[in-house]
Amino acid sequence: MTNINSGYALVVDDEYNKRSFAEKLLQAAGLKVCTAATALEAIALAQEYPDLTLAVIDYELPGMTGIELIHVLRRVAPHVLPVMATVHDDQVYVDAAFEAGAICYLVKPNGFIELYHALKKDGQSTILSGEKRYVIDNYGPHVYRGHPASAPVG
Repeated sequence: MTNINSGYALVVDDEYNKRSFAEKLLQAAGLKVCTAATALEAIALAQEYPDLTLAVIDYELPGMTGIELIHVLRRVAPHVLPVMATVHDDQVYVDAAFEAGAICYLVKPNGFIELYHALKKDGQSTILSGEKRYVIDNYGPHVYRGHPASAPVG
């Protein structure tokens, strides 16, 4: 299990206030944080920081979606654990994020508190281990079970 707190976290959000909030939250949880307002900035930072361990990525970004950015990060920095953080609480977005390689899908703003608590566990949280994929929404964290159409009947 990767100790997330041993490296850097990247926050990618084009809205300054949301990016700043996430940055402060991650810093309060003990991480070193770098930020990006665009996907291109995020890709450059991922290549610049070999000890980047976590990327918290908004869905709506200039130039490409957060889903597309996760695909790129999985190629250029496969060691980074991507977390999709968005206001979109819709199964289509959740499925797309996990198909792209996200380890966690966080629904803003409530999911940030659970993320903070997960990080305070010395970076050894089950939610961020990458062993299972989690959704953190208004109901708290729960294991992602896949697209409902692909779930077994019965």
